[in-house]
Amino acid sequence: MSDIWSSARTVIEEPQATLSIEKLSEKHARFSDQWVGLTWLIARKPGDIGLHKKIGNNRFYLTNRSGNKAYDLVEIAVVYTFDEDAVTIYGVEAWESDE
Repeated sequence: MSDIWSSARTVIEEPQATLSIEKLSEKHARFSDQWVGLTWLIARKPGDIGLHKKIGNNRFYLTNRSGNKAYDLVEIAVVYTFDEDAVTIYGVEAWESDE
């Protein structure tokens, strides 16, 4: 039995996603830390943590992670696809948490 936690896919950011990540990192003090953790998780368990929708021949996934206002953590949503070797990030959005 293979351990899915021990194997990681390469994470590829589409140009628009990279721009969003850069802007969100500037806007939110702890976004970069959150992003590192979220990409670690997506690279290892992409099919388990997101909802999916098939469009044409592609299956797009959406995952949302809660934030925490007390710890200055924003909520984050990510749209991506994946295969055995890589995860491709198409969009990233973040907003202030109500909690």
